[in-house]
Amino acid sequence: MNFIIKIIRPMESHEYNVQWIELQTPSGSMIIQYGHVPYITLLPAQSINMYTAARVFEAVAMQGGLAKIERDSVTIICHE
Repeated sequence: MNFIIKIIRPMESHEYNVQWIELQTPSGSMIIQYGHVPYITLLPAQSINMYTAARVFEAVAMQGGLAKIERDSVTIICHE
């Protein structure tokens, strides 16, 4: 199943329909898919890797922030 990831930056925001995303957290790498246990974590500077619903691999760079993971969506608030 697919879910929505919303990346919010100070001057813009983007939404992606994805099958999964990979995040680097202080406790290690996480793969997030639809139905993941709700979770909140800090994020260091990284590239967010995602596999979109269109079956395309994408990477989005960010300078750190916060991720709120819910069963059917992920919201990332970036520092930059």
